[in-house]
Amino acid sequence: MCFFPCVFSFYIITLFFCFPPSRFIYYIIAIWSIVPSPKIPAPPSPPSPSPPPTSVNACYAVQVEGILDGTSFLSGETIEQTITIDSVDRIAKGTVISYDTTNGVIPYSQNSSNTDVDGNLYRFAGTNTIKGVTSQLGATPTTFGGTLTGIPFVNGYSVPQITAYSGMMTYLANVSPVVRDPLQTERISLLISF
Repeated sequence: MCFFPCVFSFYIITLFFCFPPSRFIYYIIAIWSIVPSPKIPAPPSPPSPSPPPTSVNACYAVQVEGILDGTSFLSGETIEQTITIDSVDRIAKGTVISYDTTNGVIPYSQNSSNTDVDGNLYRFAGTNTIKGVTSQLGATPTTFGGTLTGIPFVNGYSVPQITAYSGMMTYLANVSPVVRDPLQTERISLLISF
């Protein structure tokens, strides 16, 4: 009788020397069916993509403090802040979109109508007071860093999460205008059924 060692490669050598050739194949099949196949670990699953945001901020925003209860910046009013660039005072201007009284957040936009007297558009920055031109309110920007109402802030300010002019046009229709003569008549037919 032959003793089988525990290592699989020795099983085959032992079978070859212990059994007659007629039973060799039969026992080789038996050994193969008894010895479990090595477990190969499954490949790691790819990381799941983060879900797309449900909304993004398309305007600038600033978190402010120091506004009395019951007062608010007005939607559509111009806000101003004095900023210093190269030892020269400049005025950053923006148009208020809304005002969140709970969190003190002012979403605003800036465009060519918000330029300073030198014709340049300056971004709001720092902790100088922001003043409403119409409401005459003044507020101090905070240095908050984090997320408020889904808007990420760094040092009290937030920039748009959408890059201007970076989108892709998905549809364009060039429709020629209908030219009408002031003296022409048109016939309109209506079909009304009851």
